[in-house]
Amino acid sequence: MRKVMLSLFVMGSVFVGSVALAGVDPGTPDTAALVVSVRPEVGPPAQLKVQVDLYGYNDENLIGLSGGYKWINPNLTLDSAKASPLITGLGANIGPFFYLVNNKDSSNYYDGFQFGWALLLGSPIPATAGRQLWASFFFTLSSWAVTDSIVLDSVDVGSDTANYPPGYGSGQGWIWVSTGQNSYQPQWAGRVV
Repeated sequence: MRKVMLSLFVMGSVFVGSVALAGVDPGTPDTAALVVSVRPEVGPPAQLKVQVDLYGYNDENLIGLSGGYKWINPNLTLDSAKASPLITGLGANIGPFFYLVNNKDSSNYYDGFQFGWALLLGSPIPATAGRQLWASFFFTLSSWAVTDSIVLDSVDVGSDTANYPPGYGSGQGWIWVSTGQNSYQPQWAGRVV
């Protein structure tokens, strides 16, 4: 518990220190996108696994980021999540964080997940000319019919606290922080259905 609290304190300090310098995203607008790479199938046999990949495009190095996402489908359960080799290879950093209040059960109760990461002693997320895979989220459906759908979308936790665990995200919005301590909101590539 102490380790989690210390991590949250340090991560919060990085973001609080940068929020005072909040600015506009310079250059080409940075974006985040969810891509469904494994889709459910009716069958036979039915394929009830779903994989959602989080991609980011940033044209400057990033030292921190956070963002929340929700899904709409009562039969969908988040099983696990993992960072991409790019993120895990950056060194000793804070995070990544995938689950609401760092708890998979909370994510499934509130039908939401997050991706949070901050630079501590490693390297920043490098700028790139194209999108980069940051994380993958793995789900299972209890059932799937031809007429079913899954909606995935971003959410600003700061404006949607009623749909999150008590105390989670008070005042926390969607934010990326560059190496110049410029904090900004990236563009969202749009909901996925």
